[in-house]
Amino acid sequence: MKCIICKFGETNAGKVMVTLHRREATIIIKGVPAEICDNCGEYYLSDEITE
Repeated sequence: MKCIICKFGETNAGKVMVTLHRREATIIIKGVPAEICDNCGEYYLSDEITE
């Protein structure tokens, strides 16, 4: 798919590190499957993954 942010890159399957902030806590999840833009690095998570 075409990147929504930079409008130039194409996304490819890969894995990212996701950081979540909740009140005083920070949670880091490594190896999350995502579609990653080959131009700007923006990533997109599927509905299935975010659930």
